[in-house]
This record gives sequence, C-alpha cells and structure tokens, in this order.
Amino acid sequence: MKILQISPSFFPAISIGGPIFSTLTFTEILEKNHEVTTLTTQQGLDKDQLTSITYNTENKLSPTHTKIYKKFIGPSNFTFSFSLISWLIRQAKNYDLIVLQGIWNFPFLAAFFVARFYKIPYIVFTHGTFNPESFHGNSTFIKRALYFLYVKRMLIHARHVFFTTNVEHRKLIEFLKIKVNAAIIPNIVKKQDFENLPSRGKFRTQLAIRPESIAILHFGRIAKIKGIEITLDAVYQLIQQNQDVCFIIAGGDEKGYQATLEKKIDALNIRPYIRFTGMLNREETKQIMVDSDLFVLSSYSENFGISAVEAMYCQLPVILANQVGIAEDIQKAHAGIVFDIEKEELADCLLQCIQDPDQTKQMKEKGFRFACEQYDIDVVSNQVNSLLHSIQS
Repeated sequence: MKILQISPSFFPAISIGGPIFSTLTFTEILEKNHEVTTLTTQQGLDKDQLTSITYNTENKLSPTHTKIYKKFIGPSNFTFSFSLISWLIRQAKNYDLIVLQGIWNFPFLAAFFVARFYKIPYIVFTHGTFNPESFHGNSTFIKRALYFLYVKRMLIHARHVFFTTNVEHRKLIEFLKIKVNAAIIPNIVKKQDFENLPSRGKFRTQLAIRPESIAILHFGRIAKIKGIEITLDAVYQLIQQNQDVCFIIAGGDEKGYQATLEKKIDALNIRPYIRFTGMLNREETKQIMVDSDLFVLSSYSENFGISAVEAMYCQLPVILANQVGIAEDIQKAHAGIVFDIEKEELADCLLQCIQDPDQTKQMKEKGFRFACEQYDIDVVSNQVNSLLHSIQS
C-alpha cells in the first residue's frame, strides 16, 4: 500500500517527548512492507535542527520512507499551514491509507476532510490526547469547538482508532458515549535498544551519590501533571525514618515548574537528598536508569508510560501511580507495584522495596520479561500488520 502519515512533529523533534519515539518506531513497521510518506511540520525542532531542514521537498529517509516538511504559522499547538492543505488537496488521492498520529492539530483536521472527500480509509492514533482532562484548562472552549466541528466524526468514521492501553479506550468511550472501531496497539519500545547497557556508576559519581544509598528515579518532563511532588513527600517520609535515599529528577523543565519543586524541596529541608540532571540524551537515559535502584512514575494522568517500559528493560523495579495507563497491565502481571495516588501509599511502597530485596529482585525479572513480551517491536508488528492486511483486503 501507499500510506500517507500525518504527524505535526517527527523525529528528531525529541522535545515533544515519548510520542516522537513511538511514532518513529511505528513508521519502521510500516516501511517494511509499504511505501510511506510522512507529512510533518517544524513543530518541536530546536534552533539547530531548524537550520538543517528544507520545506516542501521530499527527504528520502529510506528506500520506502519519504518525509516532507511543511511550514506552519501561528500557535505551535495548532500548526496551521497553507502549504500543507494545498499539498493534501493535490496529492492525498494517490494514497491507499492515511495514518493520523494525533487528533487536535490543524493537519489532522485538513487530512480528515480530504480523506472523507476522496473516500480514503484512515486510522487514528489518539496518543492519550483525548480524555476528560483534555477539556480542562485554558483550551477548553477551543477543544469543545473542535470536537463538535470534526473530531467526533473523525473518530466514528475511522477504519481503526488505535489506543495504547485498555484504560485509555475505556476513558474515551465512557466520556464521549460513542462507538469506535478500537484496537489496542501499545507504544513500541525496542528491546534491542537496551541490550548493551552501560556499567553502573558514572552518574552516581557525577551526582555524588554514595554507593550504599538507594537512588529513586523520576525520568520524564518536569511538569505538574507528573506528580513529582508526591514522590518528594514520600522521600521526605523515608528520610524521617532514617532511610539512606536519594531522589534523582531527570528531565527537561516544562514552563518553569522546577522552580515550584525547588521551593517545596527547601520547605521540606531535603535539599541534600535531591539531584536534578536536566534533559538527557538516549545514552544518558540508559546510564541514569542503570545507576538507579527504584523507578517511580507518580503522574496524576499518564496515557501510557514509555519511561516505565524503558526502566523495565534496564531491569529497574517500577512503582507506578494507578493513573498511569500501563499500571493496570503491570499490576496483573505482578511486574511492578501500583499505588493509589489519593491514599498517600507511595512511601510504604518504596519502603517495602527497600526492606525486601528478594521481592525487588523478582520485580526486576518479571518487569523485564513483561516488557519484552508486550512492547517490543516484533510483538507489536504482528498486531499492526494483521490490521493493515484487513484494510488492504
């Protein structure tokens, strides 16, 4: 098939976060058996990356994958582009399938109407951007308007709507009361990327963490929704119980939220026990996970939890809030610990891991096996190719 993929941001725009890598690995599946064109914009690219791209030209990434940049104007969270819609009107009819890597941005609106006009089947990845929380905050009115303008029809008429977890699917259906042709396709985290892990110690030395200290890791954006202050409270409780712990906060600062955490750290008087690393590259990510002892994701809302899967590949025990998308599956598989975010259970969960090394060792082993069996590219490829074959037929 000839497949047109719409994604307002695409690798190497890593500032967007996890969806960039899941879109990239999904594209690897597509281009093995199909001819793929990715239509994207400059969203998420830094200044250096912007200087190296050319707009409106075909960039061959592989024999079967072409990327085309279209320049957007206006707000970066809407990515409005005249040249993109012009290209779609002229070229979309030459494709057999359209893949929409998201919902809210202008490119999806344009691609949806073009797909309907030319009667081209399309599939939609929600990427966790559609849930009850989507309608709270500053963009509530705009999102409601967009929903009634096109999003509802886009979901209903899609050949498939891809959700990364059953939890994400349930949330949408319960909230919207609509029927969609749903498929659960988890985010892909390739096992082979974690086969050659670095030796333990580099970051512990750089961050002055004693060998005997238990290093607790947050990896991801430093943002309010990540619930980092919940982990800070838990770390404070452990310190009050004379536990030798250190909390590593690894990731880029979003909208200055680190300053809020710094104030809380000082109020709790736990500054000596906290380490900030800033944004890390892929190799540094593996190093910080190898150098840590426990991984915590205490998000108030998390569609999937790619960083937790990466931690499991690094055989790092994971402790997740019950609002994390994959928490339900991990709990069923006994591949980690899940805590209720409203019951202040995190400190007890951490203490349980610290005091029971045998259980922690089992969590490492089960977590690693679970990640390999559920999220590796070979596993997800079989699911995706089966669905694409049904569309082609």
